[in-house]
Amino acid sequence: MARRERTFNVIDTPERIWAAVSDFAAWSNYLLGEEPKHHGWGRTLRPLDVPGNGCRLEMLHGAKVVQEWVVQAWEPGRRLALQSTKWYGAEVAAMSSAISIDVAQASAVESRVTITVDAIFTHPIYGLITKIAPVGRALEPFLAHMERGILARLERA
Repeated sequence: MARRERTFNVIDTPERIWAAVSDFAAWSNYLLGEEPKHHGWGRTLRPLDVPGNGCRLEMLHGAKVVQEWVVQAWEPGRRLALQSTKWYGAEVAAMSSAISIDVAQASAVESRVTITVDAIFTHPIYGLITKIAPVGRALEPFLAHMERGILARLERA
């Protein structure tokens, strides 16, 4: 499994950060930008249920569903965790992924945000490659893009 984590501090409250990360409509600004469909990712998350624990989400590229996700943790002001459940792309490129965003008060004026991404190819050959090759580095631009998107959303709010 490839795992990468990114932590950053922001001068803002956990409540405002939670509002930004729990707004699934804003995720179009957080998700990978460069040809995400090629990698089986989309640009948009669409909730199928009321947001909260167990909420199902569709990841879309345009109008096409490319993955399905479920909310594994919904702790307002503290933690949001998503787990992929279905893949609609090429079987050879299928992967299982998880994204978690943790928010904690860092000081009287700062909050700490930690984004963690786990990904593993579920195809037997690519799954083996994920375990032995340093593919986790490929997740770093994704995390940087998420950070920029969250910070931009906070500036606009």
